[in-house]
Amino acid sequence: MLHSLAAHTVRDPDEKRDTDVLDDLLKVDTVEDIIDYINAGDYETLGQPGEYMSYCNDGYAILSSIVDMAAGVDMETYLQEKLFRPLGMSRSALGFDRLKDFENVTQVFSKGEKDVITASDNWSIAPPYRGCGWIISTSRDMVKYYQMLAQGGVHEGHRILPQAVAERILGNDFATVKTGIYTYGLTKTPYRDEVLFTHSGGLKGVSSAGAFLKDRGVAGTVLTNLGGVDAMRILMGAFNVLKEVDPDAPAHNFTVSADGPQEPWVYQGFFGQRESGLPIYTNPVKIAMEKGQLTARMPKEEEIRYLHFCGENRFMAAKEGDNPLREGLLMRFFVRDDMAWAVQIGSRMYQRI
Repeated sequence: MLHSLAAHTVRDPDEKRDTDVLDDLLKVDTVEDIIDYINAGDYETLGQPGEYMSYCNDGYAILSSIVDMAAGVDMETYLQEKLFRPLGMSRSALGFDRLKDFENVTQVFSKGEKDVITASDNWSIAPPYRGCGWIISTSRDMVKYYQMLAQGGVHEGHRILPQAVAERILGNDFATVKTGIYTYGLTKTPYRDEVLFTHSGGLKGVSSAGAFLKDRGVAGTVLTNLGGVDAMRILMGAFNVLKEVDPDAPAHNFTVSADGPQEPWVYQGFFGQRESGLPIYTNPVKIAMEKGQLTARMPKEEEIRYLHFCGENRFMAAKEGDNPLREGLLMRFFVRDDMAWAVQIGSRMYQRI
């Protein structure tokens, strides 16, 4: 999606690109351009279908086009008629071009060097990727959507989603596992004797998180107009209060091992990701030994993160002085022939470069 963002988003005067290579990338204007790239097969798959999961914006872009064809109207109209209007989401729409239809619209804010915050009227735009989370909304609107899912597709006594559709979205075909599993746009995780569903995202000047407890009808959302905010941590603090535990208690089910990995060299190296059309791996992560401990140098972060072993090739990566279970970032390595060939960070797979 980076190439489409670079081609279509108006840049602020002082805005930097991740790399100058973006200026030379092919321009992707339509879903057909994405399909042509996939059809050309100029990439290596991670494995067999269903073997690995790595979030892919290209897949959601194609799905949005399928919705257009199946519904007989564009996805924007379909969501308005089938979701936003029945739920009373009067401040929601798909696409930033709809911002002009609303009053009291915020600017987007970004934190730069020395934590200086700047404002902008230039929202991120990538037209063919409209199915990848380009809904404009408010926290009051979005909580109606998540609460409807928490109630199995029902809102204020009225069924919004057919039961079969709700069950599929809730991932009833997927087991509830300790590490969490990605279903249909949601992550399904055990949480303090219940099942928690979450989703988060971010763009320039936007940080968002939504969550709900299955069968409880309890839901929450956090939306900010500042990029780079850990909106999910804020939201999980509220859920922890609901469960009468420390707001800062970790929501995951991992513990740090007293012993480190037996062969740390297995994980060392550079790992990156490629999106469609990119001739390079972007956002490389460097895994190395420093001060006798495995570390990770993350993209756009000045400080290194120390990797705390949690068993089964999993680590919590935390900055020096931080509590790894509280502030740590989960990293899962995949090992083949005594060498890590990929690492999963969040919902994306980074392959060894």
